[in-house]
Parts: sequence; structure tokens; C-alpha cells
Amino acid sequence: MSFRGRPIPADEALELGLVLEVVQEDTLMYHAMDLARDIAQKPPAAVRMTKQLLKMAARSELKDYLATCAAMQAVAHESTDHVAVLTALIGAKRS
Repeated sequence: MSFRGRPIPADEALELGLVLEVVQEDTLMYHAMDLARDIAQKPPAAVRMTKQLLKMAARSELKDYLATCAAMQAVAHESTDHVAVLTALIGAKRS
């Protein structure tokens, strides 16, 4: 794609997996704000760690990246947010 130097139409970008969703221009801001609200509802520490990992992926050796992923996952599992979600899920299954 990089060597062809041509714009990629939305439907082709979706087919290639370059984008997750294609929306009409007149609903773009609604969809963007909906996505932003969804992300904002996630635990802030988990969002920060995810952003760090995404940035790290491009500039790290795989083994180092995977080790960091495992370490951050361990930290996330000990968070109060994680415990709260698990407690809610277990409670919902019992209902």
C-alpha cells in the first residue's frame, strides 16, 4: 500500500482491516464522541498502560514487549478496578 501512493477508499480500508468501522460523514462526530465516552468509562490506569504498550510495540524487541505486557497485566490484575469488575461479573452469573 505504501508504494502505490493512492488514497484508499473507506470500503477497501475496512476490507483490508485498516479500520474497524466506516460511518457516514454526517454521523462521524456522533460516533467519535460515542467511542470517546466508551474509552473514558474504562479504568484510567488500564487505558494508560494500553497506550504505553501500543507505543512500545513499534520500538521494542518482541521478547521485551511480551515481558512488559505480562508485567502490566499482573499489575492490572491487582487493581481495585479489576477486582470490582470480577465481583460484578460473578454476582451477575449467580443471579
